[in-house]
Amino acid sequence: MPPRILVVYANPAVTASPVPPYGAERIAQAFRMAGCEARVLSPWLELDALGALRSALAAWPPDLVAFSVRNLDDALVVRSADGPGDLDTTFYLPAIRPLVALARNRGLPTLLGGAGYSAAPAGTLAWLGADAGVEGAADDLAWRLGRALAQGLPLAEALPDDPRVLRRKSAPVPAAGGARSVPPYRQAPGPTPRDGAWITLARHRAGRVPVALSAGCDRRCAFCVEGAFVGGAVRPRSTDEVVAEIALLRGAGVRRIWLAASELNVPDARHAVTVLRALADRRIDVEVSGFLQPAPVDDALLDALQALGTDPATLSYEFGHLDDTLLRAGAGPANRRSIDRLVELYQRRGHRVLGGSVLLGAHPLETEASVDRAVAAAHELDSALPEGLGLAWAAGGRVYANAPLGRWVAANLEAARPHLVGRLTSGFVAPLVYCRPGTPRELFRRVEAGLKGCRGPMQALNAETVLRPDALRVERWVNRAILAKEAGAPGPAVAACRAALRREPRHREALKQLGLLQANSLGDARGALGTFRRLRAELAGAEALEIDRVISQLSASSTVLPTRR
Repeated sequence: MPPRILVVYANPAVTASPVPPYGAERIAQAFRMAGCEARVLSPWLELDALGALRSALAAWPPDLVAFSVRNLDDALVVRSADGPGDLDTTFYLPAIRPLVALARNRGLPTLLGGAGYSAAPAGTLAWLGADAGVEGAADDLAWRLGRALAQGLPLAEALPDDPRVLRRKSAPVPAAGGARSVPPYRQAPGPTPRDGAWITLARHRAGRVPVALSAGCDRRCAFCVEGAFVGGAVRPRSTDEVVAEIALLRGAGVRRIWLAASELNVPDARHAVTVLRALADRRIDVEVSGFLQPAPVDDALLDALQALGTDPATLSYEFGHLDDTLLRAGAGPANRRSIDRLVELYQRRGHRVLGGSVLLGAHPLETEASVDRAVAAAHELDSALPEGLGLAWAAGGRVYANAPLGRWVAANLEAARPHLVGRLTSGFVAPLVYCRPGTPRELFRRVEAGLKGCRGPMQALNAETVLRPDALRVERWVNRAILAKEAGAPGPAVAACRAALRREPRHREALKQLGLLQANSLGDARGALGTFRRLRAELAGAEALEIDRVISQLSASSTVLPTRR
């Protein structure tokens, strides 16, 4: 019998915009291509993640449990000027460790991978206690490992001899990763089989479904680990494969696509333009987005995005910083002149607003003067566009072992120590932030005050992201309601909606789903009318007008309401 591989999507942060387990799905497909049986488990879609894994192990006993660790934490340093502690960062590994322990206690070999693990491989491997880990993009390694397992080798002998592979007992935990040679990476061919539950959630919760465009990055941003994953190179995926996978997803009802790449335009935009034009030529009706850096961006890229219905005014570019001295020292992917050229391009094309993000205080050369210059630059860029600059900003940078900042901190610990906030652990696994000048909250207040008077929307990066564990549980209830409704189980769906609303009575998606269930499944028009009126009180603008129409429709007739966005 072929070996069984259970790939566990180890992502405790299933929020209001759920991120599908794309990397885990790709790895599972590579194992299948190698002759193994593979399944993907998403335990945090359930209310009891540990219980979900326990049930999966009993129902389908695997020969190997592979954990795809998406993030070590949420990387959000502080969300506001005031707070209960020095940091607002949520650490995810404590929630994951019991699942790894469960598999190990059953005598099962365990393997780690994913972007979170790859940010700090040695430390994460030691912290979670798995047998081995695979760093970076690893479709090819999964295939080689799967072939060896299919030939009957145990994990210890089946693991490829590759610098991306780390065995738990092979070496002491270093403080940070170092430079090493990475073999050429090969992506698994063909479309990636998807878990229908995640497609359902993406459709209902306006999420984007990822499709791989390329792997790796050739930039050297101090705060980022992407450059370490494929040896500083960019490996594009075949245009035909990207387009074919998007076409299959569109056939499954998915319209919002995220082109998965470090940036769409690394090392340049030619590959992205080719893919976007191919989608337009085939008249595949999708809305496409992805990460972008300020350069190179030209008319060809923006025209290709617009041809698919993406308004360039809704895009956000990763500036990194706005001070040229810091940008040239690695605080961002491009220099200030590149940002100015981008503004000039938007002016010429008539786009009224430009969006971007910066990470201040996360570079060893940051000073009060460089922060002030960045704030002054934000005002300058804001005044150059009719509706200003839309800027998302953060104060202080998470220290990851495989990022240039992490390597600098490891090599200069005494110099860095006065600027470190958080827990200093082996391999920088627990949340640790580098920030200067001042603490993250002090810098937050300085930047917030400095940006007052700008016309464009200015806000802390990801400030709206769910933080409280009880709020995350509410999102799980809402997801369970959507999945139960799609499965034709209105009773459990209604119960899940009510459980969510007991904890958060104004939750918009829970109200919407409950109202639809009352109107379409329970025949309770009066109840639905009351629920939609509660929802209407939470909305404004176009969303409010849409619910007004629903309320009018319910009041006038028993017409079945649309159940999807």
